[in-house]
Amino acid sequence: MPADRRRLIALLIWAAYFIIPSDAGGVVGGWPLGPLEAAPLVAIGWLAIYGGRLPLAPAAAAMLIITTASGWAIPGSPGFRARYFTTIDATGAPERSGPFSTAFTRIDSQLHFEPGGNELPLNFFNDNSRFSFFQVRPRDRNQLEFSVRWSGFWWVPNGAGEVYVDAPGATGEVFVDGEKQIGQLTLSPGWHRLDVSLSSPYGAPRRFSAGTTRGVPTPFDSLSVYTQQIREWQVQSARALRIVRTMADLAALGLVLIVFAKEAWRKVAAFGQVATDRERREQAIAIFAAVAAIDALRFAWPWATRVMILVGGDDTLTYESYARDILFNGILMSGGQPLGQGEPFYYQAFYPYFLAATHFVFGEFMFGALLVQRLLAALAIVKLVEIAIRFTAERVSMVALPIATAFIGWKFWHIAGQPLNESLYVPLLVASAAALIRLCDHPSAKNAGATGIVSGFATITRSTALLSWAIVWPAAWLALKGQPKRTSRLAMLIASFLAVLSLVAIRNWIVAGVPSPIPTEGAITLLGGNEPPAGLTISPERHGVYQRFGISDITATVIEYAITEPRLFALNLWRKALFVLGFYEPYAPGWGYSPVYILTWTLALAGLWLAIKHRHGSIWPILIPALIAATQFIAIVIVYPKGERLVVPIHTMLIPYTAIAVWHVAIRLRRDGKLSEST
Repeated sequence: MPADRRRLIALLIWAAYFIIPSDAGGVVGGWPLGPLEAAPLVAIGWLAIYGGRLPLAPAAAAMLIITTASGWAIPGSPGFRARYFTTIDATGAPERSGPFSTAFTRIDSQLHFEPGGNELPLNFFNDNSRFSFFQVRPRDRNQLEFSVRWSGFWWVPNGAGEVYVDAPGATGEVFVDGEKQIGQLTLSPGWHRLDVSLSSPYGAPRRFSAGTTRGVPTPFDSLSVYTQQIREWQVQSARALRIVRTMADLAALGLVLIVFAKEAWRKVAAFGQVATDRERREQAIAIFAAVAAIDALRFAWPWATRVMILVGGDDTLTYESYARDILFNGILMSGGQPLGQGEPFYYQAFYPYFLAATHFVFGEFMFGALLVQRLLAALAIVKLVEIAIRFTAERVSMVALPIATAFIGWKFWHIAGQPLNESLYVPLLVASAAALIRLCDHPSAKNAGATGIVSGFATITRSTALLSWAIVWPAAWLALKGQPKRTSRLAMLIASFLAVLSLVAIRNWIVAGVPSPIPTEGAITLLGGNEPPAGLTISPERHGVYQRFGISDITATVIEYAITEPRLFALNLWRKALFVLGFYEPYAPGWGYSPVYILTWTLALAGLWLAIKHRHGSIWPILIPALIAATQFIAIVIVYPKGERLVVPIHTMLIPYTAIAVWHVAIRLRRDGKLSEST
């Protein structure tokens, strides 16, 4: 077997160690993945891409098989079965949370919750259909009433100590064998039924702890509480298994992180050696990827136990509500309606599925979404650097990497820190541009298919990408002039793109009976960005024409605005164009302006001219990012800027040209400096 294949198999075995779920105890629990599973998996992914071997894979496989099988052999699971309710008296059906059954909400391993730490998992309040409070009296979702019922079996080896309950502003109770307990508690050794309840009224602090104390308060936890009774020898076996698995987990985590640190340091040390420009760039990207991975974990880590309560009426709450619908009711996202009687996609289609996927893999908290979105931001930076290099030389990475990082950090990281559509759209748009440029250089069937797929997902993430492909694909056709398989490659690109795009139409046809490939929010956003003067009505003469072509009254109103008040309509477009370019004040008084955006596009114009002037080969690949930015600019100006997050994709596509302009300035300054020294 080739050495590289053996290396990858070893990495896959180690990845399985951290992914496969286990009730064996320890610090690594497998799926759904928390920070202690995600951190080594990110490190393993980096090693797979940038080189590095993980030893002892057979030992990892053996330990995984033995401990997982042993955990499965012991009935039940450590911890409490928890049922959460949105009522103060625990009435109605319990809430659901990802991988658990409808009989209970989740399994809680410890009854100690505090704001800013291990918070009460009240993620179910992020449901726009039930808790938006957009049309009724305002209520703070951070203070809503709720109740919880925890149940389990408590293994008491000898005595129990004193029971305590800490539930400020709320009512907490502990029941042992069906009897309410307060203060000192003496129990016979063995199993005892343990039930704990919490009823928290509106406005109460979301803090709760319950357990026993013998000098030091000790919350009830999975060390002594199980979801069902097991035999005494199984209890002792479970404890021994927990010790063995904990030691193995700590050793596994240490090994992976040490190898990761060692390989990353090798990349750093290689900077002191002679290397080609390409090797130097690869070393820099590898180091950047390692730092970006650590930063992504640092940023997302707190959200593994903290609840992100989203704003009612905001896009973030809507996307999260859709994601929960997908998790609980299936990928058709029918909203509980019978097939054929649901609604077509109103919002952009793909992001809720992405969000649902992160919850499926990482659990109900926002840790997974923020981790992946931060990693995707790093991917966008790498792709922007690749584009800049393609238009100039390898050495431009010395400028492109810090410029792209600074721009993404300043303008995009705060977006990627929320469940927002642009968190996915910007990386997909950059990746689509990079893939199309690669196809122009290497027109293989594999590249054509990959480009179509990535472009398709970008389009169902935000449909304004359709305008971009209508312009840049003909540019790619011109760039491939003279290639023997030009027609077949473009046909494969389009076919793979349509295969992805058709997913939206198929879903809409099944759920709503309307095979629409794009969301229906376009008319509303068009009107929102082009509000007509008061009293404007649709001309009776043109009303029939609008109906004949299937144009809605909302869209027709905007068209009437453009026809009857062309000057006002044009002035509004001009103000929106200035807003997109960074001059906020005319369109949004009080916003001022954005020096970052203004500097980006002005330098990009110079960089584009320099890239064309010094090009090698066809001009069309060089124009692809600029054409995408231009079409996005047109689409946003026509519709509605809606603040910075819709503007970011435009300027992101210009970063390679900005880097090229700065690179040429640096070269000129360096030459002038050498000339001065020589004179």
